[in-house]
Amino acid sequence: MLSLDEHDPDVARLLLEESLALRRDVSNKRFLAGTLEGLAGVAAAQGQATRALRLAGAAAALRTATGRPPTATEQARLERWLQPAWAELGGAAGASMLHEGGTMALEEAIGDAVRLTSTDRYRRRRPNATT
Repeated sequence: MLSLDEHDPDVARLLLEESLALRRDVSNKRFLAGTLEGLAGVAAAQGQATRALRLAGAAAALRTATGRPPTATEQARLERWLQPAWAELGGAAGASMLHEGGTMALEEAIGDAVRLTSTDRYRRRRPNATT
């Protein structure tokens, strides 16, 4: 997560992708929420506002389900990461995406996160490619 704080979403994405694979295999939902939050930050940094807020909504729902709300520091960090997404979508559309993410099944949210990392890998291999 430090990579995101240091404005290096590419490094953050690589580390979070590995974390997602590890946490998904062991079904560690408590820590999976933090990974989804990190990937939401990566999506926001890469201009994928809709995906960012959906992932953040899914992470919030997972935190609620596991009874582990974010600490004040975690919440402040997530809000900072998501600022570009909120600025792009605005309040109503952003809230709608956050809500949509909160209603996603966990596997659907993980799939959305995996698509984020797959899309980014494709772009790096083909610099002129658009998605």
